Amino acid sequence: MGEALLRDAPAAERGELLHWTGLALVRSGRWRRGERLLEEHLAAATDPAEVRDDIIQLALATAARADFAKARGWAARLRERLPGSPPDPQLADIESGLAEGVTMYHTGRLEDARRRFAALAAQDNPLTRRRARYFLALTLFRMDRLAEALEQSDAYKAAYGEDADWVELHYRHAEDMIVRDPAAAREILGDLVARFPASFWAGEARRRLDGLPGAESTHVRS
Repeated sequence: MGEALLRDAPAAERGELLHWTGLALVRSGRWRRGERLLEEHLAAATDPAEVRDDIIQLALATAARADFAKARGWAARLRERLPGSPPDPQLADIESGLAEGVTMYHTGRLEDARRRFAALAAQDNPLTRRRARYFLALTLFRMDRLAEALEQSDAYKAAYGEDADWVELHYRHAEDMIVRDPAAAREILGDLVARFPASFWAGEARRRLDGLPGAESTHVRS
C-alpha cells in the first residue's frame, strides 16, 4: 500500500511517505527495501530530528539482519552528521559489540559469544558491563561449563542482587543439574517457585518439577 502511494505521490508528500513506508517495511522484515527508502529520505532530509531518526532506524535495521559492521557505521554517521546530538541508548549495544555477542549466543557461536562477553564484562559503561556479565554466565551454562557459570552467576548476584536476570541464571543452574543431580535440581526449582512465584521462571520451574521423577509425591505447592 505505502509503496503504491509512493509511485503517485506529489513531491511535497514524498518525503514523509518515504520515511513511514521505509519504517513499515523494516519492521515487517523487508529489510533491504525498507533501508533503501530510509536512505533516500535521509539523503534529502534537513531537519535534525528527521536525520537522527532515519540514522537510528537504519542502524537498528542493519543490526536486526546481523550486519553489525554496517550498523556500527550508521552509529558513527550519527555522530558525524549531528556532533552535538546526545547518544542514543538503542545504539549503545550496537556500538559496544554487545548486540553482536547476543546474536552469536542465539545462533550457537558460543565460544565467540563467551569471548565477546568476557571482554565487555570489564567495560567502563555500567549498563554494558551488567548485561555482559549476565550473558557471560548464560553462555557458560549453555556450554555446560558449570563451575565457571556458577562463578559468574554468583559474581552477578553479589554485584546486582537477585534481579530478574539473576532469577533466570538461577533457573539455568537448576536446568543444568537435572541430569547431573536431580535432587539438587529439585531443590533449586523449589526455591524459584517459593521465592519468585510471580516470575516467568517460576512457571518454568513448576513445569520442570512436574517432569522430574517422583513429582507426584514431592510436588512443590505454589
